Amino acid sequence: MVASSALGRRPANKMVARRSIELPDKVYFRIGEVAHALNLRPHVVRFWQKEFPSIRPERSRSGRFLYTRTTVEHIALIRALLHDEGYTIQGARKAIRERSRTRDAEPPTPQPAAAPVDDGRIAALEEALANAQKGQRSAEAKLAALEARHGLLCDAIAREGARVLAALGDSAQG
Repeated sequence: MVASSALGRRPANKMVARRSIELPDKVYFRIGEVAHALNLRPHVVRFWQKEFPSIRPERSRSGRFLYTRTTVEHIALIRALLHDEGYTIQGARKAIRERSRTRDAEPPTPQPAAAPVDDGRIAALEEALANAQKGQRSAEAKLAALEARHGLLCDAIAREGARVLAALGDSAQG
């Protein structure tokens, strides 16, 4: 018991099997999606953002937190340390630092020798990459246009709502 408290661990009450994370095939995830995938509540994910400096989600233009797959996997590690292995928050921070140090200290794994270069295949891959980048630029332009339209629609709805409320106020007084 003394050794586990020195490591920042609480005695685990039960054994919990690790479950795999099932996420849709996309780049960013909203906090609700992350919480659902990890069987957490969104406020827990937000709290952990404050407690673990390694959780740094990006923000959308509308201000929502967006998590990458790597960040979600990191949150899953934190969840496993805290919930499954019984670590305290301080102990989990320390365990993550230790894992990071040992991973950085390990020599790189030797890679198998590369296959001979096939110029035709490289050209096809470069063309596919160029097409994908063109598609990405097109999608980004469409997204920007949709976000601009969304803003205009929100403004119009707000103006119309204010007009209706004013009309209701006038009719209640008259």
